[in-house]
Amino acid sequence: MTSSNKKKHKDKKRNSSKPKRRKKASSKKGWSSFLWIFLLGVFIGILGVFFLFYPHYFPKKNKPSKFIYEDFSHTRLENQVFSITQQLEKTLLAAGINRSKYQEKVEYRYLQGETYPWVEFLIEKDKDVNLTFFKKALVKLGQRYKGLSVQFEPLPAKDALGIYLAWQGLITHHLIIRPKPLPPIVFKRPLVALIVDDIGYKESAVNQFLSLKIPITFSILPYSPYGRRIAQMLKGKRTVDIMLHLPLEANGHPQLNKQPGMLLLSMPLSELKTRLKQDLEAVPFIKGVNNHMGSKFTQNKSYMKIVMSEIKKRHLFFVDSLTTNRSVGYLVAREMGVPTLKRDIFLDATLNINDIKSRIEMLKRWARAKGEVVIICHPHLTTFMALKEAMPELKKEVQFVTVSSLIGCL
Repeated sequence: MTSSNKKKHKDKKRNSSKPKRRKKASSKKGWSSFLWIFLLGVFIGILGVFFLFYPHYFPKKNKPSKFIYEDFSHTRLENQVFSITQQLEKTLLAAGINRSKYQEKVEYRYLQGETYPWVEFLIEKDKDVNLTFFKKALVKLGQRYKGLSVQFEPLPAKDALGIYLAWQGLITHHLIIRPKPLPPIVFKRPLVALIVDDIGYKESAVNQFLSLKIPITFSILPYSPYGRRIAQMLKGKRTVDIMLHLPLEANGHPQLNKQPGMLLLSMPLSELKTRLKQDLEAVPFIKGVNNHMGSKFTQNKSYMKIVMSEIKKRHLFFVDSLTTNRSVGYLVAREMGVPTLKRDIFLDATLNINDIKSRIEMLKRWARAKGEVVIICHPHLTTFMALKEAMPELKKEVQFVTVSSLIGCL
């Protein structure tokens, strides 16, 4: 065999061995792919089991959150006026003018068909009061509040000063500082009716609120586990009113609209009237009714007339919980001669303790401005603790009454 033939034979032999090596590599690659597929399958299986048995870790996006009570008790302007008033009181204290050295008067004025609070401070200036410091403090207050302007007005009397505060061009506060002693005033405590809603699930919550030792109104849900029992317990208590917390259809809360005793706009009239009567008879010893939810139902005048007609037959009063600013409940009740009130403030529209304390401060201002207010809260421990802490001061400033007593005073 020639050298060239030997070379060809070697090349042919080398080439014939190559496919075998490729086949071996392909086999390894196949096992590797199978292993990855197996591990991926195991991972998907574990993930599937996790989703199946632990769904609460993955809440549904469209599921409605806990129902939050919206507060339509005040306009943005009212809220701003009361906020400025609070800052003014702090400024007075910093200038050495304590509460005994000024009188605060609030009255409601009209602006384009709506009311707003107009606040007047009559301040007694003594030798310890530094007017220059007070002026500078007011100027700083005006700079902090965007939209707030301060105008000083010299008065004829010596050491006397007039000050106007305007919010976005509208005068909201008038301060008069003078050296004369303050005129004597007869202080009459404003009236406050406190309603505790959603009663019927915990007797202990009722006992907690009773421990505040104030007149109080409990609103009991129909068909609640302990509703009738609680009503029986409260029967005959002189400083307690019992109300029915009537469930009415809400906007955007399909799950909550399935609560026992719920009245829906989609119901045939005969069914609605039957259920209404059953609801009114579900809680004994009631003096009145207020709506539970109802942001959809209370906007319908025709259906609210049906509700008011039955309430009137039973000689009950009605409190509009005002869960929407479009509610016609209060107006329909007045038209039909049903004794009625409407809610002014929700104390616990949220469960944040600082928010609740802020609402309690707002309650004091509303009470001074209006003379009587209706507040609603719920049997939460947070609410109770905030009220318990504030109660000594509240009792000095306001007089608590039941809803029926407040209606009798009007």
